[in-house]
This record gives sequence, structure tokens and C-alpha cells, in this order.
Amino acid sequence: MDLWTILLQIFVVGIFIYYYFNRKFSYWNERGVKGPSPSIPFGNVLSFFRDGQVKIEKDWLQKYGKLYGNYQMTAPILTVIEPELIKQVLVKDFHIFVNRDKLLFDHEIFNHNLFNSEDEQWRRIRSITSPTFTSGKLRGMQMLMDRCVDKLANYFDRIIDSPKNGCLNAKEVVTGFTIDVIASTSFATETNANGDLSSDNIFVEHGTELMDFKAWRILAFFALPIKVNRWLDNSLGFSDWRFNFFVNLSRTIIHQRKNGKNKRNDLIQLLMDSFVYENQLKGNNYESLTASADHDMKEAENVPVENTNPSSNNTSDKRTLTENEIIAQCIIFFIAGFETTATTISNVFYYLAINPDIQDRLCEELQILNEMDVNSREYFDKVNSELPYLDAIIKETLRLNPPLTRLQRRVGIHGYKLGGIPLDKDIEINIPTYALHHCEDFYPEPDRFNPERFMPENKHLLIPYTYLPFGGGPRNCVGMRFAYQEIKLCLAKIVRSYQFDKTSETKIPLEYSKIALLTCKNIPLKVSRR
Repeated sequence: MDLWTILLQIFVVGIFIYYYFNRKFSYWNERGVKGPSPSIPFGNVLSFFRDGQVKIEKDWLQKYGKLYGNYQMTAPILTVIEPELIKQVLVKDFHIFVNRDKLLFDHEIFNHNLFNSEDEQWRRIRSITSPTFTSGKLRGMQMLMDRCVDKLANYFDRIIDSPKNGCLNAKEVVTGFTIDVIASTSFATETNANGDLSSDNIFVEHGTELMDFKAWRILAFFALPIKVNRWLDNSLGFSDWRFNFFVNLSRTIIHQRKNGKNKRNDLIQLLMDSFVYENQLKGNNYESLTASADHDMKEAENVPVENTNPSSNNTSDKRTLTENEIIAQCIIFFIAGFETTATTISNVFYYLAINPDIQDRLCEELQILNEMDVNSREYFDKVNSELPYLDAIIKETLRLNPPLTRLQRRVGIHGYKLGGIPLDKDIEINIPTYALHHCEDFYPEPDRFNPERFMPENKHLLIPYTYLPFGGGPRNCVGMRFAYQEIKLCLAKIVRSYQFDKTSETKIPLEYSKIALLTCKNIPLKVSRR
């Protein structure tokens, strides 16, 4: 074959590739939707890796407005930052947007979790798992969580009395605390992560490594075929064999519980005992599946589950979770819970350290707890629902730094219009949470830490569907109340006893990861006793 023939073939292939991608990248132009120009063959994905997802989405908001189109590889994405359209997607037309983006992981168990499951499977799993997170059930985990807070306090005492004189990496230490909580409440495993970080604690080792997201893994997961990712130990976007450690651990615990051994009031047991009646899964009523952060919401938690549907006396119509589904929920709660909660608590410590007046005011509010028994219902109720400044600080921290920086939903029918734009079935809708939370139209001085925004007297100033750290609608985070409880129990005890200050190494502002979760690996602070 001569040189001219080779060049001709290359030219023909190039023309074909050009027209193929040109057609793929014409979706938004054909609908008159503005947005950033895609590059062959990655669309707009490389911008995220180059500039960081949160920065680029803030820039696109400024440049293209609250509704624009972009591309993930060749897949068209409609990005929505308009509150009324967000409400339409998450709530009003939820039956059309039941599913998230299609991520088909190469694992028989992982696709069964609440985050990835779809349609009727999702509805059944959500219906069964939702009662697990009522106040009554969560109150049963109060002592487990409090023991973990005590371990964190003991570590602070040791580091204060050590040559380090209280200087620490708050993110690393708090990660140890959240591993202790999730190990105790979800896997019936007692750890002391801050005492074991330098030793061979297998749960701590697998947990920290599992959540150490690598850019190459994420890019490879989206760009390479399943077989190649399987060969790379990357069929999940993180280490397969570390994930399988938690699969095997969960399965062992379930089998022990079935044999009547080692029962305790933890997540695995609650999931094993939960069920829903078949007729409760019928119809299009999704409202009851929306998780609420309100502690005083009406619940039937003191009524036996069997009596919540008196019209059904036949136990054969009960729907329960399969063993693999229970395992999948435990692991997704671990993945979704420990890193995001660690990020939030360490961020609170950081904001308290650089805003000492706010820290003093919070400490003053918490003094009301001094004479209470930390394991009492009175203490539980006070911490979870009667400390407005604590609540405001947590919410403002989550506004500034939502660990999950975007929400995704998928159009379920052909010919649907959103904001007047006709969309095909399976088009993904993206709600960039970070950009939404930092939009000046909704939050004046959006980069300033100002808990006053969320105080009760300012509630009327908040615009609905502009605050979504846990998502919104029936597919919001089912573990939201678990997370709030863990964060509040930790802060209520720690801030009363310890003071946080910045050091010469504390960066203002913090530098966050450009990909995956909005995390910062290093938050240098100094802790001292009050």
C-alpha cells in the first residue's frame, strides 16, 4: 500500500469522525440552547478535570445563565439552576424523573443500592428502607454514636497533651470518627480509627482506601469498556477488591443474625426486619418517600409495623429486601455517609476556627446541655431540634460546601418539555448544587460564612429549591436524618469541651478536590480545652 493510499484512508476516516461527532454535538444547537462548546471526543468533560467541576459550573452559570446545555462525552446534558424548574424535576414531575443518570456498574450487588436502582426496584427498596430512619429508630443508635464521640474526645485529649500541643489535621481525625460511627451503626464492628490509623486495622484500612478517589479511576470508568476496567480492578470507579471486603463482611453479619447471634440495634438488623405491604407500592403517590430533616415530623414509629396497614392481614403480601439488597444498602450508606459527614464536620471546625465570634456564640447556646444525661431522650430532642444556632451553622456549612456537588435525573418519556425545551427520553438533567448554593441571586455575598441566613427569623428570605445539600423530592438522601444526628451529637459535645483555632498552616480559603466529592484532605487546626 503506497503512501497516498494511506493518507487517503486517514483523510476519509477523519472526515467520518468529524461528521459523526459534529452530529452528536448538534443536539443543543438544534434546540436553540446555549452552552459551552464541546471538544472531540470528550464533550465538556475535560473542563472538569482541568479547572475543577465547581469552578467551571460557577463560570458557566455566569456566562450562560440558569439553563444551558453541555456534553458528557457525547451525551447531551441539560443543566438547570432555576428554582421553579428544579422543583418541576425533583417534585412536580417526579414520576417522569424517577431515575438518575445511567451508571451500570460491573458488579452483581452494587446496582441494587438506592442510589443506582431504578423504577419499581428503587420504589420498593426506598419504601422498605425509609422507616429505618425515623426518629425512634435513630434514637436507638444514640448510645452507639455517643461512644464514638467519646473516642474522638479522647484523641483530642491525647493530641493536646502531646508534643504537637493540639495541632492536627482535622479532616483526618474526623474521618476516623465517622469510620467509627459507620462501623458501629452499620457493620456491628467496633473500631477506634484514630487509635488504629497507624496500625493494621483492616476495617479502617479498607474504608479509607475505598474512598480515596483517584482521577485516573474516574476517567477510566467513564471512558473505557467494562472488560478493561475489570482488568484494572476498576469496574466500580474505585477498588473492586476493597469493595468486596465490605460485601463479605456484611454477608457474614447477616448470616450470624439469621442464626440468632449478635443481634443489636444497628442498620443491618433494621434492614433485615423492615418490610412493606404489596399494596403500598401501587399508584403514583411518592410523597411519603421524601426524607425529612424535621425531628418533630409525624411518624408512626411507636405503632407496630403490622398495624400500619390494618386492611392487610395476609403476611404473604409482605415485601422485604433480598440479602444482596441489604448488603448493597449497607455499603452505599458507608460510601455516602462516612466521607461526606467527615467533610461536613471538619468544615464546621474550620469555619469555627476562622470565625471565633461564631464559635463563642455556639458554645454559649450549647451550655443548656451541661446538666443533661447525654443518653436521655431530653438530650436527644434538644440536640436534634431545639438548638437553632447549631442547626444554622451546619446548614450554612453545607451551603458553602455541599459534599455532593451535583444532582442528576433522567427524562423518562419522549417529547417532554422543560423550560420550553423539547427533550428525548433518557436525556440527563443536571442540577449543579455548588453553583446553585453560590448564586448571588439567591444568597447575597455567597462566599461569606453567615449562619444568620438559616436562623428561624430569616427563614422567609430563603427561596425554595435553592438549598439542596441532600437533594430534594422523593429521591433525596434517605439517610439525611442519620447524618444530621451524627453531626449534631458530635458538635454538641465537642464544642462545649474544646476550642478550635487556625494555625500558620491553615489555608483560607481551603483548597478542595477538583473531582468527585467536594473534599479537602488537609485542614490544619489547633484544638485546646475550654
